[in-house]
Amino acid sequence: MNGTQVDVTGYVILTVDFDKYLSDEIIYISPRTNIDLLLGQTWIKKHLAILNCKDQCITITTNNGSKSIPYISTYDDNINDPCQQYNIRLVHDVTIKPRTIQPVDTLCSSILNADTVLFRPRQQLQEDLSILIPNSLLNIYHHRTTLCIVNHTDDDCKLNKNSKLGKIRHVPLTNLCCSINELNESTQSDSIIPTNILQDINLLIQHLKPEQQQMIRSILLQE
Repeated sequence: MNGTQVDVTGYVILTVDFDKYLSDEIIYISPRTNIDLLLGQTWIKKHLAILNCKDQCITITTNNGSKSIPYISTYDDNINDPCQQYNIRLVHDVTIKPRTIQPVDTLCSSILNADTVLFRPRQQLQEDLSILIPNSLLNIYHHRTTLCIVNHTDDDCKLNKNSKLGKIRHVPLTNLCCSINELNESTQSDSIIPTNILQDINLLIQHLKPEQQQMIRSILLQE
């Protein structure tokens, strides 16, 4: 993998259905790979596999002759599809100090420039590391954008380069209109909201002006 070290934590044996041709394969598990699946040289030699980039298919040799199946892309690069989603990855290794918010450089290799995209974080990543990455409307310039990560724990949080932080999708301009209803905070009792959520909200909006904090805090409490 271009000299990149891969950490392996174990393996599983899976039966792979390749156009009705079944074969048992050893699949190694790595928590830090930045790709979904890696076809190793051993697998390619075993099946005399041919990766045809021009026709977007893979061909293997079996006892009954050659079999080909098309690539199934996880993400289509057709940016005209407003529902299409793309990965956002971390550009550098980062360490986020306890009880802090840190902006991080991120990369979307599928989109060069975009005025407005909707970001949704990986829920599992937030649960595993006890961090908060807010949903956001972002701009992308030369594949790059910036996200903010909240570490609301009392320990350092470390994230590795190329970690998947979530997904983005294009948002049609007609979908960007929204209405903000005034909310009297007295009608939304803080007592029914977990303390750690209240702390996270206060931490997220502390950089805003007091009147902006009041408005945004009401919206976040409502949601």
